[in-house]
Amino acid sequence: MAPVPPSVQDVLLKYSAVFQDTDGLPPTQNWDHTIPLIPGAQPVTTRAYRFPPDQKNEIEKQKNE
Repeated sequence: MAPVPPSVQDVLLKYSAVFQDTDGLPPTQNWDHTIPLIPGAQPVTTRAYRFPPDQKNEIEKQKNE
């Protein structure tokens, strides 16, 4: 693993509360969003978008990593 630059370490220390592990889900809010689903409905299946060869190669590389 590459060493963390001092400027990044400063940010991590300053905002350490943001980067702490959580114990569970956040509490519910008045503006929580839900997506009503139809019982038994199947997800829509579509073809993948076409990409130029250089972008496709990079996408495949990142996917495999």
